[in-house]
Amino acid sequence: MAKDTVSHKLETALGLLDDGVDLLRCRLRREQPDVTDDQLDELVAEWLNPAPGHLTGSAASHFRLREDPVEHG
Repeated sequence: MAKDTVSHKLETALGLLDDGVDLLRCRLRREQPDVTDDQLDELVAEWLNPAPGHLTGSAASHFRLREDPVEHG
């Protein structure tokens, strides 16, 4: 795989992550309109980061595996 392709894929993935975090912030703000910016930052960090002793953060519980794997090729 060419370096430019890997670089482009990484940039795309990081961009999607940023978009997802922005959407999470919007949802949390909508659900809790009185939350301060600092509290919102803490909520986002809690959702993204694993708690001590856990292998995954809260985000892992929000994903589900597809029962029918996607065919590539």
